This record gives sequence, structure tokens and C-alpha cells, in this order.
Amino acid sequence: MARPYSGNIVRRDKIQTRNILFTIDTSLSMLCNDVTPNRLSVAKSIATRLIDNHPDALIGVMAFAGTPNLITSLSIDHDSIKEAIANLDENSAHIRGSDLTNALLKGIEVLRRSGKQANTLILITDGANEIPEIDKIANLAKQSNVQIIAIGVGTESGGTIPLASGFHRDLHGRVVTTRLQPGALRQLASMTNGLYIQAFENPEHIISSLINSMDQFEITGRKRQIPNELYAWFLAPGIFLLIIATLLKLQFKPKRSRQLTAPALAFLIIFSLTPHTHASESWLQNAKEKLFTHPAESKTGYRALAQKKYNLAIRHLNAARLSSTGDEHAALSFAIAQAYYRLSNFPLAEKNFSQAMITTDHDLQIQAHYNLANATFKSATSALKPPNDIPFQTYLKNAILGGHGVKKISSSELNYIESKLTEAITHYTDVLAKYSNHSAATKNKKIAETLLKTIKLLRKRKPPKQTPPDDNDQKKKDQKKKDSQKKDGQKKDGQKKDG
Repeated sequence: MARPYSGNIVRRDKIQTRNILFTIDTSLSMLCNDVTPNRLSVAKSIATRLIDNHPDALIGVMAFAGTPNLITSLSIDHDSIKEAIANLDENSAHIRGSDLTNALLKGIEVLRRSGKQANTLILITDGANEIPEIDKIANLAKQSNVQIIAIGVGTESGGTIPLASGFHRDLHGRVVTTRLQPGALRQLASMTNGLYIQAFENPEHIISSLINSMDQFEITGRKRQIPNELYAWFLAPGIFLLIIATLLKLQFKPKRSRQLTAPALAFLIIFSLTPHTHASESWLQNAKEKLFTHPAESKTGYRALAQKKYNLAIRHLNAARLSSTGDEHAALSFAIAQAYYRLSNFPLAEKNFSQAMITTDHDLQIQAHYNLANATFKSATSALKPPNDIPFQTYLKNAILGGHGVKKISSSELNYIESKLTEAITHYTDVLAKYSNHSAATKNKKIAETLLKTIKLLRKRKPPKQTPPDDNDQKKKDQKKKDSQKKDGQKKDGQKKDG
């Protein structure tokens, strides 16, 4: 208990880590400002936040356009890496253009040379129509134990590329419009058991969850000065004398007492050999969580969900999820998302369905992705509340253009609705890419596309002009009313005379 020691021992920490190589597109199209402030700035921001989420990872950065350029090799010096990312611009690659194939091949080669089994290549780009040699890239990635995560930056509606001299133009002098092209990125991620996600889908959290579920390897970290403990030299004879004393006492006790004392002695010896009391307390607490608390919370949460007590279900399922990992964490996230969906809290439903997608259970992944699309669609349409007596199309027209006592939807609300509908359509498309026979996803995608198209068409129309009433018109109406009343009076007089 006195913890006697003599001098210090120098030891190095052992760190569980992985390799992460950011491969960032710096071609001219990344200057497009269809996302704010532009695609390249968004890409750099995402990369920086992901670095902060993985303080123990060995991280490298590569820029690419017409050729790839390794900016920093794999390193634990994250401050220097973040500074290198901040300095990326359209000139970071030596040749302009966009050669995604060579960038991927070089990135895989950099990770392969590390000789480690836990490698992630995070590709941040606005995509490409196709990736030549995609089969070769996928096979090389598998052989090199490289998982590819692709982040799509930009919008599929696209935009122009502003330069200092004006907008970027093609060889014929026409202004170039660039669009996000996700098809090849989705295919690549699927072939390498990776992930494709768009920049607006909170990629940092989802990607970090995926990376944390991967294997790690051990590296030697910083030096530490540890006291050279001498307590064992005193503890060993103490335990030996304690055993002798106990055995001597056993000879003078009845048989039943001996049976009780022997287990107690074993328990005492085991815990005497544990030098740090807080470690055993932590172990006991974790064991209690795993064996008793966690199953009880989970069971209560699922029961409350079945009974439609959604707030109670969320509380217990969240408590159970705190000590869960892997597929169980995903299943609990899915249940929590269902509860939020039933409470019409669609943003939190989206967040938890996203977490449920990080699983090895293919069926759960499809269900989570489909329900994420539904929650996103509901987020878009929750502001649209047509009265029961008005057809939806009529309500939508009046809500956008104004009129007939319907509350007009603001321009900012319409922008939000359009962006969420676009996001929902993207999710439905991703579900159908993995499971083409998903009839509900097909149906809902068509509904979302029709609604988005209708809103865009209505927004282009000019609202009806509200002209003030003309005085002459009002006089004519009053005179017409008087003439009508006079004629009715004459008819009544004629009827009386006939009578």
C-alpha cells in the first residue's frame, strides 16, 4: 500500500491505430460554388473535422487533378497535416485536368507500402462519368487491404466555375457547367466494401463510425517515465505468511468453517495481486453494465417501442446503446430512429437511421437506408399542411403563388424543401442501386421526383396580379343592382294587378 519504488523505467506507449489517406480533388471544377463557399472549401473542411475525430491515426494527404501529388506522407503530426490541407488550392496538383484513375492507383500504392492491414482511402471529389480500369482498382484495393470511402461534393444540378478572369469556358468559348457525378463513386465504394456518401449527409459522423469498426494495428508512441515499483518484494512474503497463518487457523476450526474460509482466501489472494484498485472497480462496473444494466435497458426499450411509448423507448434504448458496439449499436440506432419517426421528429430520425447503416447486416443496412430516405422526404414535406377540403395540387399552387386564404410558403422554406427532396431522391436511388426490386423505394422516388418537379415549375410562374377595383366598374355594378331590383318590383306590381 505504501508503493515503494527505486528510480524510473522508460517505456513507450503502445497505440492502436490505422492508416488514413485523404485523396482530395483540386481540379478547376472544385471551385464551383453550387455549395457554399465552394466545393474545395467544403472538402477541406470535411477532411479537417475527420482528422480531429481520429487523434491516433496515421494520416496522409494527396491532391489530384491531371496528376496525383502526395502532399504529406502518413504521419501522426496532425497539426502539420491540417495546415497542409488548409493550403490546398487549384494549383496543388502539377497538371490541370481530372485523372481519378491514377490518383486511386497511387493512393492504394502509398497505403500498400506501409505494410499494414488497416488502411482507409478517403476520396473527396465531385465525381466522374466513369472510372477506367475500375476492376483493376477494386482488385488492387482488396489485395492491399484498402477500404475506399468516397465523399461526393457538389449538387447534381451543378453550377459554373468562377475564375479571376471570369467564368471558366471550354475551347469553343462557352461557359462550362459542372455537376456532381456520383455513379462511378457509388460503384467503386460498393466493389471495395466501402461507402459512398454526399457532403450534406453529415459524413464525418458516419465515416468515423465506419473507420472505428475496422481493424487496427499497434505502433510505438511517446516515451513515459514509470516508477520502478518494489511493492512485489514486500507483497509476496506477506501473502506467503498470510497463507500459512490461515492454514494454521484452519486446523482448529470445524469442517464447515474451513469450506467457507478457503474461497475467501482465494478471493483475498486474487485481489491482493491487483496493484491498482480503480482498475478492478472499472472492470466490475463494465461487467455490471454488460451483464445486467445493458440487457435490462434494451429489453425495456424494445417493449416500450412495441407499446408505442416512444419517449420512454428512446430513453432506455439510448442508455443501452451507450455500452454497445458494431451490429448491436446499429440495431439499437434503428429502433431509436423508428421512435423519433413516430414522434414526427424527422431530423433526429434521419440522424439515427444514418447510424444504423454502419452494420455488417445487409438487410438492416437496406432497411436503414430506405427509412432514411423516408425520413428525409418527411422532413421536406412536414411544412406542407393542406386543408382536408382542398386538393393537394390546388393547395400547393396557392401556397407557392399565394391566394385563396392559404398561407404562402416563403422562398427560404421552398429552398429547404427542394434540397431535402433532392436528398431523399438520392437516398432512394442508392437503395435501388443495391436492391433493384425494392418496390416501395421505386414508388416513393417517383412521388418525390414529381413533387420536386411541380414545385420547381410553380416557382417559375409569376403570382397573379392583385389589381385594385376600378371606380367605374363599381358604379356599373351598383347601377346593375338597382336595375335588377326595379325590374323585380315591376314584376310584383303586375302580379298584384292580375290577382
